[in-house]
Amino acid sequence: MKAGDLRHRITLEYPKRTPDSYSSEDIVWTTSATVWAAVWPVSAREVIDNMKSEMEVTHRFRIRYRSNVTGEMRIKFKLKYYNIVEVINKDERNIYLDILATDRV
Repeated sequence: MKAGDLRHRITLEYPKRTPDSYSSEDIVWTTSATVWAAVWPVSAREVIDNMKSEMEVTHRFRIRYRSNVTGEMRIKFKLKYYNIVEVINKDERNIYLDILATDRV
């Protein structure tokens, strides 16, 4: 992949739990990093029979390798947010991460 393929800016955010005035917690999304990414809209639907749950992947993002990207995070791209479904470190080479994500509803 050429550097020019990573032409979109995305923001990786993680949830930070903060106490509120009612003895519970609020979730505040905090920026982890803003990085260059390649973005592909996809239409893949996977049904997991064992767990009786469904997942619909709507986008694939590719970024340079970062060790701290997890499924608890979300992606902000343009004016939309995406839930991270899977983070793939191809061949465990620590060069790029492919991130499969769904539109937040």
